[in-house]
Amino acid sequence: MKRLAAAGAAAAAAALLTLTGCGTERATGPERVSGSQQGAAGSERATSPEPPGSRLFQDIAARCTDASTRLPSPPASDPPDNAALSPENSRYAENHGYQQTAQLTPNARCRGAAHAERITAELRKAGPAGLRNEGDLAALLERLAYPKDVTGVHRSGGSLGFTLSLPDGPCLTGRLGPPLDIEAHGAYLEGGCEEPRGGH
Repeated sequence: MKRLAAAGAAAAAAALLTLTGCGTERATGPERVSGSQQGAAGSERATSPEPPGSRLFQDIAARCTDASTRLPSPPASDPPDNAALSPENSRYAENHGYQQTAQLTPNARCRGAAHAERITAELRKAGPAGLRNEGDLAALLERLAYPKDVTGVHRSGGSLGFTLSLPDGPCLTGRLGPPLDIEAHGAYLEGGCEEPRGGH
């Protein structure tokens, strides 16, 4: 019995020693931060979370700082009618579930609208003569600092279009039309910003 108690105490002590190092980072090299600077930097990070892409688009991040990060409440629904309960409707919903997107927070919605306005202004400046093919559209988006690895450019039905997967969200899908249309949306539930093709 004494051995079991001693082994339990030793295991607890080992776990305690292991956990005391969790969550700490050591700076090495010339960029090492002193203790007081480290505390100030840590508290600054804790009070102002910064999405990864906001360094690239600081104007948009600043514009949307006051937008709430909470998800909006779902709308109150009316009592279901008999048509909504039919088996055909439930199968339709199941077969088209792949087209559902994640809900945007107000902050993500604000950033999406700001990116859409920014891109729309440049597309209008370029006009149809400046955007003849996928390469022209990709070059315009790259000039606006949208990296190639988050941009998908395509032609569908004769119209140019694009999809952006922004590092700090949301997704943007644009069609050069006519009419020009850029929509901010959450990622598709099956993953990514590109609309999945086909049904299940």
